[in-house]
Amino acid sequence: MTTNRTVVALLHKLRKLRDWYVITQANGVTLPETTTEPITRVHYVFHGKVQKVGFRLLLKTIADRMHLTGWVMNNDNLDVVAEVQGTPTQLAFIKHYLSTGVKRIQVAQIEERQADIALNEHQFIIK
Repeated sequence: MTTNRTVVALLHKLRKLRDWYVITQANGVTLPETTTEPITRVHYVFHGKVQKVGFRLLLKTIADRMHLTGWVMNNDNLDVVAEVQGTPTQLAFIKHYLSTGVKRIQVAQIEERQADIALNEHQFIIK
């Protein structure tokens, strides 16, 4: 008979395996060249199949590799909300890759608007 503790342990192991897969995938992505463009910040809402597919961890891992700052979080509508700060080239790459580069992620629509630059922000976090 399977105990509740066994199920929880198995789910934990599956999440760890998924996280390893997502991080490995993100670390294999070829990033755009660094440019000297001015920094900008964009607020995104990603609609579609974007929760329970490693979206936030993928975005964080790529953002860390690109030295971007900001945050990402799930909302109650099954969307993912993010604010990302970097160059326009970097932000265009992030948007394109997340919407087309991963089969398990199915972005149906992206809302975006300019946001105020956060001068004292030094990392990208998952909320």
